[in-house]
Amino acid sequence: MEEERGSGGALQRPHWGRRPHLRHQGGRRVHARVVCSAGRLELTTEDGFGEAAGGAAMGKEQHTTVLESPLPLAYWV
Repeated sequence: MEEERGSGGALQRPHWGRRPHLRHQGGRRVHARVVCSAGRLELTTEDGFGEAAGGAAMGKEQHTTVLESPLPLAYWV
């Protein structure tokens, strides 16, 4: 589940109608996508600094982390 930390550090559920996001330790907004299926969890985060005129990405970084397990992932949560 994609969640956001509030000002006090407590986890909050995302509001309907806006894109869920996480906050990086430095306070920047980080968009995240989680895909979970049969022993595989894939987390993709995108840390961006906005877009230039014409839609060209400026300073965006995308990272993907994959966890695989022979056990169902429900055992790990």
